[in-house]
Amino acid sequence: MNEIVVSLHGVTKKYGDLSILNGVDLEIRKGEFLTLLGPSGCGKTTILKLVAGFEFPTSGEIRLNGRVVNQEPPEKREVNTVFQSYALFPHMSIFDNVAFGPRLRGVLEETIREDVKKALEMVQLSHLSDRRPHQLSGGQQQRIAIARAVINKPSVLLLDESLSALDYKLRKQMQVELKQLQRQLGITFVFVTHDQEEALSMSDRIVLMHKGVIQQIGTPTEIYESPANLVVANFIGEATFFDSVVVDHSEKGIALETEGQKIHLKDTKTKAKPGSKLKILVRPEDLRVERFLKDITEAFSFEGVVEDILYRGTVIDLCIRLKSGHVIQATEFYNEDSDALGYKVGQTVFVTWVDGWEVLLEDA
Repeated sequence: MNEIVVSLHGVTKKYGDLSILNGVDLEIRKGEFLTLLGPSGCGKTTILKLVAGFEFPTSGEIRLNGRVVNQEPPEKREVNTVFQSYALFPHMSIFDNVAFGPRLRGVLEETIREDVKKALEMVQLSHLSDRRPHQLSGGQQQRIAIARAVINKPSVLLLDESLSALDYKLRKQMQVELKQLQRQLGITFVFVTHDQEEALSMSDRIVLMHKGVIQQIGTPTEIYESPANLVVANFIGEATFFDSVVVDHSEKGIALETEGQKIHLKDTKTKAKPGSKLKILVRPEDLRVERFLKDITEAFSFEGVVEDILYRGTVIDLCIRLKSGHVIQATEFYNEDSDALGYKVGQTVFVTWVDGWEVLLEDA
């Protein structure tokens, strides 16, 4: 999976004085499911349009299978796009929608019939070939849009927020189906979304963007557990931060002033000088909450009071106000043998985490 099918080198896109992309470098591998993730206006859809040929770069270079395609129109590229609206032709049957691309290329009708049959079987909708798009559900329309794109045998399939119009249950189902389909086809998928959960559950790699700049590229695990900076940490997942000041560090770890006390962590990667401000990131599910100080096994803990309890099915979220006034969120998992539901508003608790489960980030 190391062969590069799409590459962007120093790509900038401007509309007048407004800069949308700022010197983007990105390589997309053959056969991977890559997600462009970020808030609205970050530039992710612009990258998709540049790769598809709907927009051209202001500067920089775009290559598809090693060939520079900066000024090539969409029909000259081995790329197909599934739009958010699916863009199916309402006056055509499902069969004719899927057959549209091959017919434009002059493929023999006998071959088209066979290829359409295979494409519809692939998305498990061959029994609906005579229907019109308005007679299908949103999930079925999405699968037809994919079949119409795949029949053209593209090197890369681009998907622009293609699940966002579906309801929650169907979107979850389609996430699984889409990932399975991508593995089955072996085609490179480039997926655009602002939904972090969607990106984490579907992607081989995630490209997280902010204000036209790539902040981090990595696997879902890398992005979630080792965010490169505060932008990434704030966007991906729930995050609990502790403001800290470096007291000292050595080959044994780092000493920090946090929540009015001095704590020692095993982290040896951070080279911040004494006096530097850092933020300690701990995911809410990694925080450990105890009712009694004697139950704390770590060398440090912070006393607080439970301010609110949010029930979320298999977990509860505890909103805890520490002595400093800082409010944090901790997630407690439970089952029949757990006492997680025993917390009460106003109850005093003690919070800690396993040394090494934190991430230290520069306080910008």
